[in-house]
Amino acid sequence: MLLCIRITGIELRQISVQRWAEYEVGDSGHEQWIPLNWLAGRIMPHREAMQQALQRRKSAFRRSTLLCPGPGQASQRLRGAGLHCGDPFHAATGRRCTRRPDALRTNFLKWAAPTIQMKTPPIDTVIFDLGNVLIQWDPRHLYRKIFVGDEAGMEAFLAEVCTAEWNDQQDRGRPWKQGIAEAIERHPAQEAAIRAYFDRWSEMVPGAIPGAVAILKELRQQPLRLLALTNWSAETFPIAQARFDFLAWFDGIVVSGHERLAKPQAEIFELVIARFNLNPASAVFVDDSLRNVEAAMRQGMQAIHFLGADDLRARLRALGMEISERDQ
Repeated sequence: MLLCIRITGIELRQISVQRWAEYEVGDSGHEQWIPLNWLAGRIMPHREAMQQALQRRKSAFRRSTLLCPGPGQASQRLRGAGLHCGDPFHAATGRRCTRRPDALRTNFLKWAAPTIQMKTPPIDTVIFDLGNVLIQWDPRHLYRKIFVGDEAGMEAFLAEVCTAEWNDQQDRGRPWKQGIAEAIERHPAQEAAIRAYFDRWSEMVPGAIPGAVAILKELRQQPLRLLALTNWSAETFPIAQARFDFLAWFDGIVVSGHERLAKPQAEIFELVIARFNLNPASAVFVDDSLRNVEAAMRQGMQAIHFLGADDLRARLRALGMEISERDQ
């Protein structure tokens, strides 16, 4: 029921909550209390504190405002807000009201979700993931050519032989020569397909994601620091650098294969924060992996789960980025 939470020590952007019916709210009472479901995607680093405060507020709400107002100053406030069913017996005894009319609920929603006046620290840094945010990557682009007409065989190969976990080891710094040898030892009959993973790696990358690159181009015109944090092999990343000119637009790129750390490890986010002297609250991180987004939030960053260029554009605009409403 209760979806409001009090936040201290944080400044948020000014918003106005107008569509009361979208929230099932509890006792918010004043403008320091804000809808939890709105905050969930904005202040995840404080999630545990928010949830604890939410539970405390739920208990207090059930003990007090779910009861019909009785005598006393607090009750006068509720009655003044129209939060009284009008039953004199309930008012005298403080019993729970099981006959709350729709009008009472409407008044309560309006009372419980006032206009909120808050500010956020301005964004000064945008950190992009690269693979499947700015650059398309999928081993299936290659292996459909190898497993022609055999989609099931291709999927079995990628699930059992050259798995995502196996590729992740190269992203964390393992040499491809070592990774290829390990996979061939496990599946000698698949040697040719295994070797293709590195030898024909560029065929897994059909091109850039134009809409996202257009956003990066617009952000480049603003007084922002642009960084990239990518899980990528140190041996294959130079291929991408030679192919995609926009990678030179970044003020810095952290490649997991060079650091021998990878997302969602906290250490690689801490490395980025320290290396570029970031204020996490003033940075926004964009990634197509939800677990990486959550890891960035745990470091105090704002973060966006990349679901497409149009959605990213809207989310950045909501954070105050001065970019056009649609791709030019």
